[in-house]
Amino acid sequence: MLRLFPVFQCAIRRTTRRMASTAGKTTLDTEEDSGLATKKQKTSSGEANQSREKQANGHEEKNGSSLVKESNVFERFKFTKLLKADPSRKTAFVQGTFDDGSDAMIILEKLAFESDSMEKMFQSEALGQLAFKNDVYHNYLLNLDPKFNATKATLIYPAAQSHFEKHMPQIMHIVNETAEDYRDVTEPYLKTSKRFDTKWVDNILDHEKETERIVFEDPDPETGFVLLPDLKWDGSNVDSLYLVALVHKRGIHSIRDLRGFHLPMLQKIQDEGLSAIKKKYGLPPSHVRAYFHYQPTFYHLHIHFSNVLFDAPGRNAEKAHMLSMVISNLTMNSEYFTQATIPFMLGEKDPLFQLYKDKLEDSDNVHNQTETKK
Repeated sequence: MLRLFPVFQCAIRRTTRRMASTAGKTTLDTEEDSGLATKKQKTSSGEANQSREKQANGHEEKNGSSLVKESNVFERFKFTKLLKADPSRKTAFVQGTFDDGSDAMIILEKLAFESDSMEKMFQSEALGQLAFKNDVYHNYLLNLDPKFNATKATLIYPAAQSHFEKHMPQIMHIVNETAEDYRDVTEPYLKTSKRFDTKWVDNILDHEKETERIVFEDPDPETGFVLLPDLKWDGSNVDSLYLVALVHKRGIHSIRDLRGFHLPMLQKIQDEGLSAIKKKYGLPPSHVRAYFHYQPTFYHLHIHFSNVLFDAPGRNAEKAHMLSMVISNLTMNSEYFTQATIPFMLGEKDPLFQLYKDKLEDSDNVHNQTETKK
C-alpha cells in the first residue's frame, strides 16, 4: 500500500508548481479546461469545496485570509502517514500537519480520462518505458503531460480525529437496524453526537456559499431542493457525473424520517432533478442512478445522482436505497420507514459501534450455535 504514496507525492509537486504560476486565485482542483467546465468555474468550485469542508467542522478563516488560497499550500504540508490507498479507485488519504501545528488531511484522486482529450494526449510528449513484450502484447509505463495526468486534491484543514478515523482500515459489520433499534439506540446517539449539525448545508440553501455551483433550484420551502455537483466530481467529465440534491425542508435527517406526506417532494426531486441533468449534461434519465445513503455521511436529507457507468462510492447494497424504491415503499405504506428493518455498514472505530457491539456479538453467537447443531 505504501508504494502508492510516492506517485501521488510527485503529482502534488507538479500540481504545486502549476498552482504557483497562476495569477491571483488558485484551486485544489487542478484539471485542465474541458467540456462543460470553464477555468473560472473550476477555481470557484475548488474554493467552494474547501469552504464547505471547513464549515462542516466549524472552522472560520483567520485574519481575513485562508490557508487554502495560498499557492504554496502543499509545500507547507508535512506528511505524517498514509491512512489508506485504494488502487481500484486511484485514491489516497494522507494525514499530515501544517507549520502552524494544525492537523490536516488531503484526499488525492487521479482524474478519469476524458474521451475528447484522447487525440491531444497522444499528440503530446508521452515518454514510454517498455516493461515487457510478448508476441503482439507490449506493456509500457507512460509519463504523460501533466495536463492529461492531473490529480484532484481535497484539503480538510484543520482536521478532526473523526476525519482520520473514517479513512483508517477497520473491521466492518452489518447492522440490521430495527425500528426499535433506531428509536432506542441510533437516534439518541445521533442527537447527542451533534451529527445533526450541518451548518455548511444551511449556507448553501440560504445562498451564503457556493451559489455559483448550483445547477438547478426549486425554491419551495416544503418541496423544493438545490442540485449541485458533489465534492467527489470534477464537474467536467460526464462519465463520472455525480451531483447531490439538498432538500430545502429542514429537520429531515435521513430516510428514517420520511413519511407518505413527503411523496410530492420526492417525486419532484426525481422528475426535476433528472430533467435538469438531461438539459445541462445531455444524460438521459435511464443513464442516471438516483439514490439515498443509509447511514448518510451527513444528516440533512439529500439524494445522490450519478452516471450509471460510474463506480460511485456507497452504491453497494448495504448503503444505497434507490429513490424510485423509496417512493414505491412510501406509496404502499406511508409509515414504511418507521417500521422497516434497515441494514447498514458500521466500522469498529465508529463510536456508534460500541452501542451495537453486544447486539452484534449476540447475533454472531446465535449463528455459531446454529452451525454447531448442524
